[in-house]
Order: sequence, then structure tokens, then C-alpha cells
Amino acid sequence: MSEYAQVVGRIEALERENRRLRAEVAALHGATAHPAPDSLSRRDVLRKAAMVGAGAVTGVAVLSGRQAQATTGAMQFGAVNDAGDATTTLKIDGSGAALALENHSAQHNGDPGVAAYLCEGGGYALYCYSVNEAASSTIQADAWGQAAAIHAQQFNNVTNAPAINASSQTGGPAPGLHASSSGGSAVVASGKVGVEAIGTPAVEAHNDGTSGPVLVVDAGNVNNADAVVQITGEGSGTGISVSSASGRGGEFSGLQAQLRLMPGSGAQTHPATGKRGDLFVDGKGRLWYCRGKTNWKQLA
Repeated sequence: MSEYAQVVGRIEALERENRRLRAEVAALHGATAHPAPDSLSRRDVLRKAAMVGAGAVTGVAVLSGRQAQATTGAMQFGAVNDAGDATTTLKIDGSGAALALENHSAQHNGDPGVAAYLCEGGGYALYCYSVNEAASSTIQADAWGQAAAIHAQQFNNVTNAPAINASSQTGGPAPGLHASSSGGSAVVASGKVGVEAIGTPAVEAHNDGTSGPVLVVDAGNVNNADAVVQITGEGSGTGISVSSASGRGGEFSGLQAQLRLMPGSGAQTHPATGKRGDLFVDGKGRLWYCRGKTNWKQLA
């Protein structure tokens, strides 16, 4: 006899036993038992067997008034939920948030509102993706108080993976990372490389106010490091290009010197050609000024 036929037979036997017990209970209480069918139709048996599902075929099913618990179920709060290798998706068709998490604990105000851990693999601890065409951010983090809106740490001494990887792959002007602050710094980055930006332009800074600098770089004077290092690794582009619409192009101050021009190598003299306004110090320490193209004049 097949396993399916065995399950059908078990269902029929249980139905008969159920009718007998109902009749005995009714007789003990002096009541008339509800009429029970003399026999169970084959259609009902098949329907009940189908409801049991795959567990019935293998004979592993609880044939009672309660449904058998599945391997996955409702989210249990205050406990560890293990979905195995299955993906859990929370979807909403309305305009609200699909998931909102709040931390109101006053005793543990150092705990995060959302904690994402990637224990193994090379994926992301938190991955957010937006496909809408509206002017909204993929991630928006607001902090009212003294805490940071986003705090990212990368504990990795093997590769140069960043703590935050923000990119904008659209053709529009949307930034990969937009940060604002009404008081303190909008972005504080620390690490072997505090900020690494790739793009065209790689970094663009705007000052919306009427006072204060657009960019402040402070080396901290910890290890006599340079405040700004600009390298044009390939091509003939200018290392630093500075301009002002109505002010000075640049101001320099320093205890040892306001400005230093690095001498050329060896006994090299000035370049063969240049542009009007070029200054060049050759390998012997002579200072040259270019009046245009091949017209150079030694100043010192």
C-alpha cells in the first residue's frame, strides 16, 4: 500500500473514532448527539489529505484541530529570529515607512536605534536601494541631540574597504552623500584615509552662508603632517587651481616661508616653453619668470 493510501486510511479511521467518542459523550450527559454521517465521502478524504500537504505524503503530520507549525513563522520580538538561508521581505504599498525602529531607552542611550551586522561574507551590513524618480534620499538620518545621525566603523586591517560607501550612479546632480548640520560638523571622518572621493568632480563644497570659509583643513600638528596634499598622478592637469571673482586668488602665511617653489631636479634649467606668468626654480636655485612660450627671464 502506498504512503498516500496509508494517510487516507488513517484519516478515515480518525473520523470514525471521532463519531464514536461524540456519541459516548452525548449519552453520558443525557443529550442527543449531533447527527454524524455514516460514512465519509471520498472527496472529503482527498480534500483533507491535500490540506495536510507534503507532510502527509511522508507521514509526518499532526492530524488534529491545530495547524502544524511551519519552519518559519511570525516575527518574535525580544528573541533571536533565524530564517536560515531564506530572505525576509517587508513590503508596504502605502506612503508610510515599511519599517520604523525607535530606541527610547534612557538607561542605555548608547545603544543604536538600528544595528546591522554582517558576520560572514563580503556583502553589506546595511544595503539601501531606491528606484523612485522623486527628489528623495535613499538614506535619511536625523539626530536631535548630541549623538551622530550616522556612525560607521570599519574593523578591517586587511583590505581598504570604506566605513561608508556612498555613490550616485544617475545622470542627474544627486549627490552620493548629503550631510547637513545646524551646529557642529556635518561629516567627521577618521581613519587611515579619512575621506576618499571618486567622481567628476571628486569633491564639491558650497557655502550657503555669507561668512566663514567653504573648506577648513586642519592637520592637527600631531606628526608635522601636511594639511593638504594634491597629486595629479597622470596627465598634464594643474595640481591646484584657485580663483576668486573679486578677491585674491590665494593667500599664504608661514613662520618659515609664505611660499616655497620646489626646485627642479639636477642641473635642469627652465622648461623649453611655458605660459605667461609661470614661475620656475631650476636645479641650481635660479628663479625664472615666463613672459610667454619660450620667453623666460631670470629673476634671481
